[in-house]
Amino acid sequence: MVAKTFTTPFALNGNKTPVPNPADPGGAVSYDQGFGPDYERQLGVDPLAKDISRENFNSVVNDITTSLQEFQAGEGSPPFSAALAASRPGAGYAKNAVIPRSDNNGYWISTTAANADNPEVTFGKWAPLNVQGVLTQALTNVNVTLSLLNAGIPTIVFTGVLTGNVQVIVPAWVYSYYITNNCTGAFTVTVKTAVGTGVVVANGAKQIVRVDPAGVTAYSGNAAQVFSVAAAIAGEHAINLNEFLVQLANPGYIKIPVLSGAIKRTLIIQWVSQGAVTTAGATIPFPIAFPGAVLAAWANVSAASTTLSIFASPVAPVTLTNITVTVNTASAAVAAFAIGF
Repeated sequence: MVAKTFTTPFALNGNKTPVPNPADPGGAVSYDQGFGPDYERQLGVDPLAKDISRENFNSVVNDITTSLQEFQAGEGSPPFSAALAASRPGAGYAKNAVIPRSDNNGYWISTTAANADNPEVTFGKWAPLNVQGVLTQALTNVNVTLSLLNAGIPTIVFTGVLTGNVQVIVPAWVYSYYITNNCTGAFTVTVKTAVGTGVVVANGAKQIVRVDPAGVTAYSGNAAQVFSVAAAIAGEHAINLNEFLVQLANPGYIKIPVLSGAIKRTLIIQWVSQGAVTTAGATIPFPIAFPGAVLAAWANVSAASTTLSIFASPVAPVTLTNITVTVNTASAAVAAFAIGF
């Protein structure tokens, strides 16, 4: 639990005299030495004695509480500072240290200890972390090497009229990019690192690519990896194959999940055959009952016949569970079909 939330830094509107960082030759207060030995001397007795300045004290506590307020407000650490890195034990940022990008669209995370490299200048010791935004990169016929700052943005849109084949070169860190190629022209765009052949992203296409020190590869997924999903209830949901129930036999049926407006339903197509149907008719049960309604149903003579006038037809209202048919001949095999939900 936080003991105090600093909505007002100490001495926000009070008198303050900034305290310098380097040591003062005359022994005055500094961040390097703090309040030195002269502040222990007896005032009015020792000529070297120094009084603690109210303005200096206000300034030091204000520095501390302002920094705490920034931290509590979620600002965290400042962007990369060479001076701060040099002042640290081991002369650099610690491994797993997190600092914001200069554009405030995400962060950098240090991948090594004693890290004094600027992540937006030197590649190798920092990796992008939780970067937001979209980079729009215009292309023509000149290869483009993305800056470290731009390359940290994972969503990239290519635009422009290509007048030659173009390579877009990204750093060889372990990363993924979500690329949309909106370019036109009869040329190619290849995303690659400094090594390897890279991946060609066709004009008008979208592609996820995976980057690592070996190069760039298309992210096509692992066909052997199985992901379980719940039954879909909206148009943008993934479909579970178990929703496509089928009986591949006679009688048989297939169930197909569909959206009717915003309502999920299951379209059912059924088929069934019955032999020796006579003019007296026969009631043929469906393989399964329609839970809602029958949309259409019909019957045909299923056996080959040399008499084209032989036919089968329903003779009673079709129910959710069966169809009644008759034929215009003494006896014939009949195939019945129905669609419903």
